[in-house]
Amino acid sequence: MIGLAFDANTRDIRTDLAGKQTIQTYWVDVLENQKLEGIGRNQYWLAAKYGGFIPRCPDNNPTCTLPTINGPGDVKSMPEHWWYTNGEVLTQSNANLKRADNYFAAGQADKMVEGLRKAFAAIAASMRSTASALSFNSTRLRTGSYVFQGLFDSTRWSGDLRALPVSKKGEVASVAKWSAADELDALSDVASRTIITPADAVATGKGGAVSTLGKPFVWGDLTVAQQAALQKDDEAGTTVSSSIAQQRVAYIRGDRSREGQDNFRRRDTRLGDIINSDPQYVFNENFGYGELGRFTGSFASSVGDAYIAFRKSATYTSRTPMVVVGANDGMLHVFDADTGKELMAYVPGSAYDRLYQLTKPDYVHRYYVDGTPRLADAWLGISWHTLAVGTGGAGGNSVFALDITNPDSLGTGSFLWEYSNSKMGRLAQQPALVALPSGKFGVVVTSGYDAPQAEAYVWILDAKTGKEVAEIQVPGGELGTPLVIDTDRDRIADRIYVGGSDGKLWRIDLEGTAASSWGIKLKDKGNLAPLFTAVDGNGVAQPITAPLTAIKNSQDKLVLLFGTGSFIDINDAVIGDPPKINSFYGIFDNGKAVTGRGQLTKQEILGEVSKGVFSARAVSNNPLAANAQGWYLDLVWKKAQGERVVSRASIQGPQVIFSTLIPSSDPCKMGGESWIMALNAKTGGRLASGDIFDYNQDGVVDSKDSITIEDPNGNDLKVPGSGIMEDPSSGIIKSPSVVVSDTGERYVCFAGSSNTSPKCVLIQGGVVQGRQSWRELIEN
Repeated sequence: MIGLAFDANTRDIRTDLAGKQTIQTYWVDVLENQKLEGIGRNQYWLAAKYGGFIPRCPDNNPTCTLPTINGPGDVKSMPEHWWYTNGEVLTQSNANLKRADNYFAAGQADKMVEGLRKAFAAIAASMRSTASALSFNSTRLRTGSYVFQGLFDSTRWSGDLRALPVSKKGEVASVAKWSAADELDALSDVASRTIITPADAVATGKGGAVSTLGKPFVWGDLTVAQQAALQKDDEAGTTVSSSIAQQRVAYIRGDRSREGQDNFRRRDTRLGDIINSDPQYVFNENFGYGELGRFTGSFASSVGDAYIAFRKSATYTSRTPMVVVGANDGMLHVFDADTGKELMAYVPGSAYDRLYQLTKPDYVHRYYVDGTPRLADAWLGISWHTLAVGTGGAGGNSVFALDITNPDSLGTGSFLWEYSNSKMGRLAQQPALVALPSGKFGVVVTSGYDAPQAEAYVWILDAKTGKEVAEIQVPGGELGTPLVIDTDRDRIADRIYVGGSDGKLWRIDLEGTAASSWGIKLKDKGNLAPLFTAVDGNGVAQPITAPLTAIKNSQDKLVLLFGTGSFIDINDAVIGDPPKINSFYGIFDNGKAVTGRGQLTKQEILGEVSKGVFSARAVSNNPLAANAQGWYLDLVWKKAQGERVVSRASIQGPQVIFSTLIPSSDPCKMGGESWIMALNAKTGGRLASGDIFDYNQDGVVDSKDSITIEDPNGNDLKVPGSGIMEDPSSGIIKSPSVVVSDTGERYVCFAGSSNTSPKCVLIQGGVVQGRQSWRELIEN
């Protein structure tokens, strides 16, 4: 038994699969006759030790070289820290055992339950995963193309950000160019890190407060309130001394000297877990503001001229490329995209209430800086700047702005502001940064989820000062990510769209230069009305939590594209009985409310089959009905599985591409599985132009990639596939990315929660240059 456990923990048991597949042994010992056997006779303890050890570096040498282990014979010695990290000693009669991490003693009924609970918790915690979407340093594949991937490891809640080279053929390298975690762990002096934080906020009215002063994140520069927050030891009011609170600051800054002792938890890296914050890349992108002021009086044409000069300056063309991401170590990080070196980190004021918990040995995972930042250029009254605007995501109720124009000189002067409001909930959203009709740039954010009141709000904040420009109340429902669009191509925002947890899609018009004239204009019987309400075939509301996408079609009709479903609350992982049916929609905005499904063209999933190493899905191609106000596709085939859409769709020519999520309690599926779908953006059906995915992986997309399903009469029907799922499943996939090679081939790239290696699949057609009949409305 011991030998089998040892062998399974060290040898690859599935050489037919990529990577190394091993089995860990967990043991709950019922202690027969209430007796704890010693090492020599306790084969259960030995099986847990040899079948559960994990090679890891000691705390005093975190960058050690670990041996390559392909079988039991490669383990020449087993350091204690490989199998014993819990500090517990089991003592009974003559037995005195250090409890191996995977061994749980349970000599009584209540102890049995507790032992099983701990064992299953340990198994869940040992699962390593990736959850953030992929970000590329270019939408075109060429020499020097990289994909940036955020990772988390739930073993000790650590994380990483990796830069992986991508070939011109869409092949993602397994060896990273750099690892941000490795770069941070290699620091010999964490005092050299540039970490900043805000001073206390000042009330602005309407429940808001804003801070505009940045300070170093060191004990002596923290405010009295921040120091008090770090002296908390529990929610009951217990506190620790200021000296321990100072040690906590040092720990959060990266000091690892006290880990595993003095009430400080162990961690695998200095970088925290990256879960919902998707890495964002910025270098010398053109956000199109050279045209600003050409067509409207709210901005002078000199502002557009200044943008052109800004983009030509050495400050812009020669600056260090950056990738910015939030992590649950309490910080938003700015990294050098070429080297992985940390340029700066920011600790938001909204993180302080729970910051002390990061250091505690009994730490239970919390979200801190979990939102996806927005990176864009903005005019701040006298000059152009590149800003990073972020939120705490699931971990905070504030929004903040940093000036990252000059990557080589980031510091306290880079802090612009942090805004919070008593009416804010968890801001699990990416803020918008846009030019406003008032002649200034603004940041748009909603009240989010779990807000303290029934009403929902949209705030428009001054991008320079963080103060409120407008507060717009929205009737009912928790609100997700705002979509702010320019409908007339003058680069100035005209509308805000936002979806709610009650299925309502709201339209806010930004008419005129005065903020007092902005708001919801659609009405029904004198009451404010949504543009659309998403419900299933039985009239049950479908929550809209996924970010929206907007396009204009060849008839210049505005189309809102989005899926429904939720994966925010803890109960969302449970598939009900019967499972809820969610949908993907394309809603036309003609200035009037769309009253229901009867005004939409229906598409449906026709079949699912195996195709090579993938599963494939077929979709109908019903023509758009006359006078249709849009279309919908229910995410169900044969029977509902709780499938939903919780991430943003993207537009690729005539295609709308998005991922779905099907939750699963099967631990082998790492939380669930996902389809990547590609639909006709005009009708919601399959594309008339033919096959989409290179299912057979032969390097071309042709008729060999078609799939065969049964028609309603039981006859074989050969059709192009409209969906793809890796088999076995990659787990949960967030928004897939599409990149193009120099020769025009397109690839859809993704990484699932069960596999940390990104993958790219060839998809139909190249990018056609010149005027297009479908135009995505870009949000900045």
